[in-house]
Amino acid sequence: MKFNKILLFIALFGLLQIVSCGDRAKEDALIFYIKKNDLKNIKDLINFNSEDISDATINRSFILSFSNGNLEIVKYLIESRPNIDINLKDNEGRSALYWAVLNKSPKMLDYLISHRAEVNIQDKSGGLTPLMQAASLGTPELVRKLIEAGADTGLVSKSGKTFYDYAKGDRRFKKIIRDYKDKVMGDLDRSGLNKRDVGKVVAEYVV
Repeated sequence: MKFNKILLFIALFGLLQIVSCGDRAKEDALIFYIKKNDLKNIKDLINFNSEDISDATINRSFILSFSNGNLEIVKYLIESRPNIDINLKDNEGRSALYWAVLNKSPKMLDYLISHRAEVNIQDKSGGLTPLMQAASLGTPELVRKLIEAGADTGLVSKSGKTFYDYAKGDRRFKKIIRDYKDKVMGDLDRSGLNKRDVGKVVAEYVV
């Protein structure tokens, strides 16, 4: 019992030392706890410093959390900081929702969609959307969720590819596309693709 009290004192002393430090030290501590997936210490650190931790620090912590796939930490940061931008992007232009797809996390995707995260964000390097990535990764569950949430199947990447190029004729995707036939046709009409390419898509996936 005495040993446990000593450990508790050491932990509290360490936290108080962080609390009294500047923003850089607090950011370093937040990043350390995020990497350890230590939600309790993250909560303690932010609660003790709710007005002292800068938005920039929270934003960098948010990016690290969603790129690491830490759903509970992402939830806490969104719900404890109402001014946080749910569509915040990393250096490659990838948002939390984009990373939910890269991490193949339907729970993270559901949570972010329920909080109205943008589903049509395109990354910087290739102009790929979360839907294109979901198709490329072969994840029909994520593809269905994204299309249901309004993802545009007709957007074009920097290389001129659409979602259908990444779907590669996969029968699992064909069924999803046919389930959302009216939406898909509307996306294609607005896509700017030439009639020949639209015809190919319709013939392969819709008819």
